[in-house]
Amino acid sequence: MQHPASIGGYSILGTVGGGGMAVVYRARPPPELLEAIGRPVVALKTLLAEHARDPEFRVMFEEEVEISAILQHPNLVELVDCGCTREGALFLVMEWVDGVDLGAALRSFRHRRLRLSPAVACSIVAQALRGLHAAHARTERDGTPRVVVHRDVSPANILLSAEGAVKVADFGLARPLYRARRTMPGIVKGKFAYLAPEQTLDRPVDPRTDVFSAGIVLWEALASRHLFRRARDVETVMAVRAARIPDVRTYAPGLDPHVAETLERALRREPDARFASALAFAEALESWLATLPRAVGARQVAAIVADVRAPGPAGAPSAPLRSTEPFPLTRRQGWRPRRSRLPAALRWLGRAPR
Repeated sequence: MQHPASIGGYSILGTVGGGGMAVVYRARPPPELLEAIGRPVVALKTLLAEHARDPEFRVMFEEEVEISAILQHPNLVELVDCGCTREGALFLVMEWVDGVDLGAALRSFRHRRLRLSPAVACSIVAQALRGLHAAHARTERDGTPRVVVHRDVSPANILLSAEGAVKVADFGLARPLYRARRTMPGIVKGKFAYLAPEQTLDRPVDPRTDVFSAGIVLWEALASRHLFRRARDVETVMAVRAARIPDVRTYAPGLDPHVAETLERALRREPDARFASALAFAEALESWLATLPRAVGARQVAAIVADVRAPGPAGAPSAPLRSTEPFPLTRRQGWRPRRSRLPAALRWLGRAPR
């Protein structure tokens, strides 16, 4: 795929992905910004040309920049810069996560008839939930709640780094609850197979919506199969609305009952019956992980990335990854946010992160 040589002074190294609204490039910062940004390679996201002049898409993109700028957590992809080119193209610059997304890892395992270790799956999802909770629990400096709901939690938006980090990406569909609105009547936001029932029924969303979607991700990671995906989108949406959840132990025999019960609660159809927060869901998973003989964490995640990236003939079997090597469960302790260039960069939006 042909790509521009540069955007906003960033040298474009290649195209790495995108969706219906934007495209993501691997890029190199300009020399004068290298020290401030602190990393030689970044991910640059910009609106597709056909949407760049559409006011509605520009507002959505500006909201993504604003939301990403105010969210800092080790389990969230960090926004490091943003801007507008002379031609009027909006772009945001994020940390480059050298690794694979969880969707690619699960596809690789299914293709080779392997199943992700329950301990590793629970650790990955628990860390993603910790990142989501940071968005859900955001407050202003005066203590006023400013909850942000992701609305698009899926395996593709959970990134695994070669160093073993777990990060939630792409707040492109996120909305603060105090500014929630529809964009176009009848359009369902998010990937159909990872929606919560209330999203398909045009009902209000809140953090429990992300809890349900994270539950789908964990169910699929444990069962090594899709939960709601059907041949046609309309069938997928109907399956989500019905929210009939098979016992995950049917496909993951021997799974600890505590994990199965935790998952069942996260995937209840009515939001009031689910975990009240992403943090409560994470803590329920972590309470089981704490009972294991060995801690699970970054080393096992890094092993998954190395396994998925390893060259070899298609379908070649590999040894199941161990989940018992000693390594701390999380890397949150001692984490400090880096100094950011964003307040100055956000001037083109007419506002700085609060």
